[in-house]
Amino acid sequence: MAKLNPSFALSKIVNSVSKDKQHTESPFVSLKNTLGHVKHKLSVEELDSLLKQLHEYKVEADREEKRNDLDLLLHFLQESRVEKAKRLEMLQKEIECLESDIHVVENSHQAVADGPMHRSKSVKSLESNAMTESNPPQDDTGDGKNRNGYSQNMYDTFAEHPGLKTYLKTQGDGDDVRSHPGGKHHLAELCCKKRKRIASQFEDLQNVYLKLRSGRISENHSSGNGQGTASISSDSKQGATVAHGDEGLQEFGKILGTLSQSNTLRVVAQIPRPPQVHPSSILSSVEYDRQGRLFATAGVSKRISIFDHTTMLESTGVMTHCPVVEMLTRSKLSCLSWNRFVASELASTDYEGVLNIWDSTTGDLVHEYEAHSKRIWSVDHCGADPAMLVTGSDDCHVKIWSTKSPSAIAQFNLKANVCAVKWHPNSPHQVAVGSADHSVYLYDLRKYDTYIRAFSGHKKAVSYVRWSGLEEIVSASTDSSLRLWNTAATSAEERIFRGHRNEKNFVGLGVRDNFFACGSETHEVYVYYKPLSKPITKATLPIDTSISSEVKDKPFISAVSWHPSKQELLAATSQGSVFVLCLEGNAM
Repeated sequence: MAKLNPSFALSKIVNSVSKDKQHTESPFVSLKNTLGHVKHKLSVEELDSLLKQLHEYKVEADREEKRNDLDLLLHFLQESRVEKAKRLEMLQKEIECLESDIHVVENSHQAVADGPMHRSKSVKSLESNAMTESNPPQDDTGDGKNRNGYSQNMYDTFAEHPGLKTYLKTQGDGDDVRSHPGGKHHLAELCCKKRKRIASQFEDLQNVYLKLRSGRISENHSSGNGQGTASISSDSKQGATVAHGDEGLQEFGKILGTLSQSNTLRVVAQIPRPPQVHPSSILSSVEYDRQGRLFATAGVSKRISIFDHTTMLESTGVMTHCPVVEMLTRSKLSCLSWNRFVASELASTDYEGVLNIWDSTTGDLVHEYEAHSKRIWSVDHCGADPAMLVTGSDDCHVKIWSTKSPSAIAQFNLKANVCAVKWHPNSPHQVAVGSADHSVYLYDLRKYDTYIRAFSGHKKAVSYVRWSGLEEIVSASTDSSLRLWNTAATSAEERIFRGHRNEKNFVGLGVRDNFFACGSETHEVYVYYKPLSKPITKATLPIDTSISSEVKDKPFISAVSWHPSKQELLAATSQGSVFVLCLEGNAM
């Protein structure tokens, strides 16, 4: 490095800079201005010396800038190498875990395949030779075997296996594999379709697998290949192989089995809209009773209709609109809720802020409450106390009611429109609330002056909230998403579900076990499975074209409800029709 000599001329210039300018101007501007003022006082030698000194400063500044740039680049590269090394180490562990699981599944798969049909090699050989001589395969290669190396006897034996017949029945096809031209091709087609379905969810499934196997992946594999002694057995109920001895692999096997067994929505019954003068027939709510024997519908037609579920399923084709009981109201209806203890008790809310309690057996009005000053969007019976209800309204209030009291027993103000309320399944103290301020709140009614948890993430109003188990809440929003929240975890948001379209209307939300159903403004019903963020199936419902010209808005799904004990789903539409759909497995 060259030695920098002091420049007295430059020092003279710097010292001449006024103190006030040092505080208000940059060094460059101060130096430039000072040179302008003293240039006539400097000799040529002093100017040469000044230029030489400035050049040396420039060279040193360039060198320092390059050194800093190289230090920054070196730091980035080193940090990137460390991060990539960690990722590589994790990938290597993931690959080791995958190879271990592949080894276990392959061995157990072979054991399952050999189990029911296990015979000695000599007997297999004799039978195979006999069948080959008496029935040469059509697709012959000249050596008594098909092009893929298997004899026809092997296909016939496989076709008789009871496990295959059960499998084909679960896939909606119970015919003998040999009844299809080239049975082996049919099996290959089934496998191909299943693999395509897996591929459509591959990213989600991979994340679920890695999460379930995270404990195994984090182990130190240097001591061995980690293959373990887990075994696989067939679970006919799930239709998939699951691992016994390793909970992570077992759970993932169940997820794949569920994806295989529950991937199709099939319409099994339909009730058309009731005859009426007004073209608007939006059904705002559809709800099963506690046993699933009856279901009720309500909407802008100002009537509550109760139907018999069994009768509806027994009807062929489109059922006539023939409710068991029907109650008329003064105002448009927004929500229904069955009492979980008193089978005949049904609550309804309307656009005028009225809460009504009905006897569904007789159709009589039992209680009427002038509950809110504006439209009530949501009502729910308490699952722990048969006398208690909760309502939420556009007046920004949540109110707690008891059928033993003539007025609200508690209330609190959210300072935003309340769109949804839902009691905790087992607690009379906790209520989940969905609000127009894009948030979900959890309240403890023993101290309701403020919420105990707030869940933020939606981009628009929260239209529905439902409990999934005892610690998770599912919310729906007009931002076209469902979100899963864990009330016990620090990081509350677990998963976001997207696929349906919901930007304006209430389209319904139903939760049963690990299945979430919702409507769409595309007149489709979507079903999500809790571990996966994409829908596992959807169904497009028929549109009544005879009334489409009378209503400006496009028809949409307006409400959904799961049967309490079956994989059956009610879907109501903005045209006033009701459909029963069945969630089942199909090879697609």
